[in-house]
Amino acid sequence: MYNASMARLYERSFVAQLEQRLSVGRPLIQVLIGPRQVGKTTGVKQLLARYPDATHYANADDILTTDRTWLLEQWQKASLSGKKTLLVIDEIQKVQNWSETVKSLWDKAPKALRVILLGSSSLQLQNGLSESLSGRFELIKTHQWTYEELKRAFKYDLDRYLTYGGYPGAVVFEKDFDRWYAYLKESIIEAVVGRDILLNHKVGNPALFRQAFEILCRYPAQEISYTKLLGGSFRTRGIPIWLNIISSFIPERFLFIRWKNIQRKVI
Repeated sequence: MYNASMARLYERSFVAQLEQRLSVGRPLIQVLIGPRQVGKTTGVKQLLARYPDATHYANADDILTTDRTWLLEQWQKASLSGKKTLLVIDEIQKVQNWSETVKSLWDKAPKALRVILLGSSSLQLQNGLSESLSGRFELIKTHQWTYEELKRAFKYDLDRYLTYGGYPGAVVFEKDFDRWYAYLKESIIEAVVGRDILLNHKVGNPALFRQAFEILCRYPAQEISYTKLLGGSFRTRGIPIWLNIISSFIPERFLFIRWKNIQRKVI
């Protein structure tokens, strides 16, 4: 049974890792990347609750339009609270030209603030980090909850974990499978496909892209022939591009097997 207090009390390992890194004399920018709904924000707020100095938290997902001006305002608010203030910007990839802005602000007063940047789009974040923030950050990647984490937090057994997976927010719906499935599809998967992928990448045929994605989800840890994936509707050359896009937002592992001009995929 879901217990909200258990979810709040459980602390993922990245929290202690962030705390340790921020405790050194001159920490770098800390960047936390992971899928939606895996506890990034919850974990960082656990850290904020016990941080010894001032803190400032802002979420770019809460604002209709975020640009350089918005990011400058958040940085200024944190700076007014004094040195060693911990500034947290959630969903940083939503801010236009975020990496150039962070680089400029950081270089003007290096290490005056402690900074954590969170994001759910690994491709957008990685591009910004490599282009503008080289040598200024440390990266932490987090994924869906492991079996051991769910076992400790919610007393999962292996069968339950294999059935329902690693999203703690969906635990409350497990007694009603249809409701659980709808939550996972609409609140997590659709948020990734509709808001993160299709809004940020040019996809020639969104309907076929969604169809291909749904097919992939039906065959976890299985081989899928290109023939099945094509289904008579997909162009072969577009599939590897789509898989790369999906992989950048959802931590799936794709293995391509080429043999006698036949391509197969293992998820």
